[in-house]
Amino acid sequence: MVNRLTAPAPLRRVDRWAGKWTVEEVFGIEPELLNDDHLGRALDAVAPHLTEITDSVGTRAISEFGIDVSTFHWDMTSMSLYGAYPAEDQDEEYPRIKHGHP
Repeated sequence: MVNRLTAPAPLRRVDRWAGKWTVEEVFGIEPELLNDDHLGRALDAVAPHLTEITDSVGTRAISEFGIDVSTFHWDMTSMSLYGAYPAEDQDEEYPRIKHGHP
């Protein structure tokens, strides 16, 4: 997670990143342990438990911060647009269509 916040890029050569960002001093993890093979195995081990993990994190956040979820709605809908949508042709009062991922 820290890598994604400080250096959002594919998870490769994380050991080099960890050496530069004092991961050992802050988290007590030797940078060499964060190699591609170890990270791949860790992700494989976590994958079957993703729902449990995300549910428990969400539940903890709701409890810890007193979030009112009585009207909460999480819309995971995504859409793709094709064509040219010049910025000058778009209404500034609405979200702008631009290149990227939903």
